Formats: sequence, structure tokens, C-alpha cells
Amino acid sequence: SDNNNRSFAFFSMDPANKKLEVVASAAPFQGASSFPNGFLIQSEADTRVYKIQNNKKRWLRSGDTADAHILPQSIIDVLPMNNLIRGEDGKVYALNDFGYKRHIRSAAVFTSYNITWDDVADVSASELTWYKDSRLVRVDNDTAYYYVEGDALQQISYLDAFYTRGFLKDEVQT
Repeated sequence: SDNNNRSFAFFSMDPANKKLEVVASAAPFQGASSFPNGFLIQSEADTRVYKIQNNKKRWLRSGDTADAHILPQSIIDVLPMNNLIRGEDGKVYALNDFGYKRHIRSAAVFTSYNITWDDVADVSASELTWYKDSRLVRVDNDTAYYYVEGDALQQISYLDAFYTRGFLKDEVQT
């Protein structure tokens, strides 16, 4: 197969000063790509646009995506997700892969997830509004669902969550 054999380099040229600078490089292997924070990428096979933070991708739900650089799906697929954002008010949120956000209420909770502060992307107030709030969580490989209300978790049944209360499966934070 030759579907993952393409690599890319993005560069900036300044002919007047005889300068050539590599801005980003991309390859279809884990850890082989290097992008500056804020770089926009899109697969040639998909309409989703991702913003880069620490060489991890975050799906942009809206906004100006005209400057996205088109890459093969094989490169997009190997980039890990960056699902941490911080609003202008300093609050940190976890995003699920469907674009729902959940406020991480304390540094202790943040640390308990074994994630790093370097992966938190600062976003504008307008970008923060692109992500809908989620109040449903579940533990990985567990069938129980929990409704987050303030600082409390209330266990709810699958039927209660998705039929009675009208939640969407995409809202769940695992």
C-alpha cells in the first residue's frame, strides 16, 4: 500500500533576505510530525478542521478555518487528540471527541487525570462558545452513567439519561 507514504514540509520564504524557514513537518508515523501551536490542519478526505497544540489536534467546531493546511488522512489519524482548553476566565475544560466541554473544577482533579498543563490550549471567548456543555460522565469500561450537578455526581440509569432527560450519547465524557 502507498496510502501512508507521503510526508510534508511547510516553509516560509523571504527571498529579499535569502531566508527559508521550515514552519512545520508532517509524516504518517506517531511522533514524526512537528507543528507550531495554532497551526490548522484538515484531511483531504474530511471536512473537519483541527487546531494544533503541542503536536496534538483539537477539532474546531466552528470559526474561520479557511487557512487550514490539507494533509492525507494517514497523517491526521496518527496525531493524538488534545482535549484540554482554557477560557479567558482561567477555567480549564476537558473536551470529548464530539466537541462537548466539561469544566475541570480543581487542580487536584486535573492532576488526578495524569495530564499535563502544557497540553492546555488557551482559547478565545468566541471559540469557547463553539463547544457545548456536557454534564454526563462515565468511567471507562463501566456501564454506569453519572450526572454532574455542581460538585456532586448523581448516578443515573442509561434509560434515564438518554430517554427521560433527553441527553445525547455524544455528550458523555469518559
